[in-house]
Amino acid sequence: MRTVFTRFQRPSGGGALLFEQSTAALLRLIRACDFGPQPNPFLTAKLVVGDRFWIAEAASAEQVDLAQPGTLLAADEQGIVVATADGAVRIARLRN
Repeated sequence: MRTVFTRFQRPSGGGALLFEQSTAALLRLIRACDFGPQPNPFLTAKLVVGDRFWIAEAASAEQVDLAQPGTLLAADEQGIVVATADGAVRIARLRN
């Protein structure tokens, strides 16, 4: 079973990662916005911190104790880990 979206149907929030969502929802958004080396006419998944934006290009689920959604749990050379509504997501590739 698949769902088809037209070019006029875009995720709300302009692709901003809202960590109050589930880990699965965030991973779907990041995956849907990754066009690889091809031009991306759709939108990009964005991490917003203050008035700065970073484009999230890859992510995976992390098993952690529950924390307040949006809390930065770790930062290292493999990326950052941020708490979500039901766990955490590791954002492995960020670019600005």
